Order: sequence, then C-alpha cells, then structure tokens
Amino acid sequence: MKFRIRYADQVVGLFVILAGVGAAAVLVLAGVNQRWFARDYAFVSRFGSANGLSVGMPITLKGFEIGRTSSLSLNADNSVELGFVVFDTFYDKVKPHSVLELASNPLGLGGGLQFHPGRNDLQPVAEGAFIPSLDSAAGRELVVRGAVDRPAQDNQINDILDSVGSLVAGLDAAVKGDPSGPLGRTFVELANVVGEVQVVLTSVDLAVAQIQEVAVNLTAASDNIAATTEELRDPTGLVPRLLDPQGSIATFLDDDNLLFDQVDSALVEVNEIIDQLGEVADFVSDQTPQITGLIEEGRNTLSVGQDVLEGLSNNPLLRGGITREVAQPTTVQGFRDEDF
Repeated sequence: MKFRIRYADQVVGLFVILAGVGAAAVLVLAGVNQRWFARDYAFVSRFGSANGLSVGMPITLKGFEIGRTSSLSLNADNSVELGFVVFDTFYDKVKPHSVLELASNPLGLGGGLQFHPGRNDLQPVAEGAFIPSLDSAAGRELVVRGAVDRPAQDNQINDILDSVGSLVAGLDAAVKGDPSGPLGRTFVELANVVGEVQVVLTSVDLAVAQIQEVAVNLTAASDNIAATTEELRDPTGLVPRLLDPQGSIATFLDDDNLLFDQVDSALVEVNEIIDQLGEVADFVSDQTPQITGLIEEGRNTLSVGQDVLEGLSNNPLLRGGITREVAQPTTVQGFRDEDF
C-alpha cells in the first residue's frame, strides 16, 4: 500500500516562496547598509595639490562620515578637481558658504577631508554646486569673515608640542642662567650646593694646611728632642759641658735671664702651637656632620639632575633640538704641549 502526502506540491512551493522572500530580505538589508537605494548628492571642489587625496576617501563633519570622494582630475590650470558626494541624510548640511578642508597635524597622523558647513539658516545649495576648499583664497576669506561653522581643531598634538617647546625653552633658559623655571631653580640649587661644598672643602684645605704646619713644627721639635737625648747619652757631650763652671749652666745663670727669657718664649710658642692644633681638631670634628650632609645633598641633587638630563636626552621629540656649542680653540699653550 503506498502512502501519499496530501498537498505535497503546495508545501514545497510554500517553502520555496519563503526561501525566496528571505533571500530578498537579506538583499534589501544588505543594500540598505551599502546605500544601494540611497541617493547621493554630487558636488565639486578644487585643491592646489592631490597630496593626501584619493578616490573613495571619506568626508567627515565633526567626526561623522557624511560623504566620500568620487573622482580626482587635473584641469587646464593645473589645479586638482575633486568630485565628491554627500549622503542624502546630510544633504541639508551643505549650506551656502560651506568649505572643504584637507586636515593634517604636525606629526602626520590622522587627517582627512573635513566638511565645514556655512554659518547660516539658508537652504542647501543645489546639487553639482562648487564648494571651495581652504586651499583657495575664497575658502580662506569665508573663514576669516566668520561665515563658516568651523569648530576648534583638536590641539592635543599642538599641546604636546607646546609643552615640549616650553620644556626646551626652560632648559635653554636654565642653561643661560635664568632661575625662573623649575629647571633653572634646580640648577641654581645644585650650584648653591656645589658652592657650599666648595666652601667646606676650602675650610678643610685650610685646616689640613694648619695641621701640616703643626706637624712640621712637631717634627722639628721631635728632632730637637732626639738630638738633646743623644747629647744626654754622650758622657763627654752635653752633661759635662753643663756641669763645667765655664759651661752653659753658669752662662745661663749669669746672663741676666737673657737665655731664660728666650727659653720661656720658645715654650710659650710651643704652647700656642699645641692650642692651635687643638682648635683645628675641634673645628674638623664640628664640621664633620655638615660636610657629610652637604656631600649627601650634593649627591642627591646631582642624581636628580642626571635623571632629568637623561629623560630629556632619551625623549625622541627633543633629539637634535638643541644645537651643540662649538668648542672655541684656545691660544694658550699648556705645559703638556711642550716638546721634551
């Protein structure tokens, strides 16, 4: 017994129709997304050069894509004729006094064609009309007159360059000795610390010189003591001469205190030298914490200055930005230049 599905042809036909309707809907949606059924309004503009321009390039208005370029050609005047279209949803923005701008920035990033509508409430211009560019005198005149709704440009790159310029200017001023900027103040503080360290080192040098002088005096006194000791050890030397009635003791006692006064003056000078040595030792002991603090502060300041200069030298925006000073040849010949 054979089984048959009733209305089989009708069911198959229904599925075929549904498949066709779905395919048509997909095509319609794709066409809507691709603007197959939308109308575009064509216009013309003129630029001095085709650099940065290309066919199919988007045209934006405050970040929204409102159209695309359609053609590029070189006319008889060697100007670049640019054909472009504006989508129908943005056609009402094409008002009189509108201009096109080929945007760029100092670092060559971003850019593109930007559309700036006229600042008025008039009806849109007719399709095929000429829209001047900022490359032309007419477009620049419209901007100067304030007839164009041209928003403030994105100045982030310019702000960065301004900051870098300020930094370079501050560095240049600091190098020239201007202490008004932060780098200048850092260099001034560094110079002050170095000056204080030099003062302390000068004081230390003076103290060392005094210590050396005292050491020389002590060495001479030690030599004298050693010589006297040798004389005392010699049985035929100093002692017999001192005990001789015609010797030094008798002369010392019978010279109206002349030799005694000289010995007393010498002892006074020795005591003064010892007092000076004690003062020098106290001075060096008192200056030790200050010397240590100044050296540590100078080391920290030098480290901060080294980090700042290293950051500046590693910055790619500053490389080659400061002209190196040419060393001036000296006419003074040093001892090392002499022939031996």
